[in-house]
Amino acid sequence: MRPKTGGRIELARVAAGEAVEYETALYTPDAEWRGRARIDAAGAVTLAGLDEAPVWLTDYTRAFLRAEWRARQGPDPAPWPERIGRWRARDGGGV
Repeated sequence: MRPKTGGRIELARVAAGEAVEYETALYTPDAEWRGRARIDAAGAVTLAGLDEAPVWLTDYTRAFLRAEWRARQGPDPAPWPERIGRWRARDGGGV
């Protein structure tokens, strides 16, 4: 679903183990992009197939997933969610 403003991230987990992978959809009011996000055991986030998406939205996706990785580094970490959806205002206000 495209947002009226800003950008939306939709993630659907396809693999979990040492590396976690999500089918990824990024949306702005005027466009959408689909690809994959991978978070490796060291916390590095790579995005594939999203090169044409706005940098501010891919940067937010990487930062969000890196924070999720950090949250799972404790002694009893929660499992990675099957589905994640987030909205973000475009930096600098407005779209």
